[in-house]
Amino acid sequence: TRLLTSSVKGKWCGRTVLDVLSTEFADLSDGQYVSTLLAQSLICLNGIPVRCEAVGLDGNPGGISASAILKNMDTISRVVDWHEPPV
Repeated sequence: TRLLTSSVKGKWCGRTVLDVLSTEFADLSDGQYVSTLLAQSLICLNGIPVRCEAVGLDGNPGGISASAILKNMDTISRVVDWHEPPV
């Protein structure tokens, strides 16, 4: 597994986390896939797990809403299962 991290770009400022994930990252354009990642706390904003509102209903108060507005100097990270081809 690897941790992929990206600093918030100027054009992302003022947009929601979910909006940026679905439009700026090609592999995260599928809403169901993003919801699964959020439910498993695999996407973080400044090191704090991002959670969609539906997930927040499970009683776990920890995390940041997926509708949080991004600002300069924020970092978005996600855990990926990385497989390298054999040499």
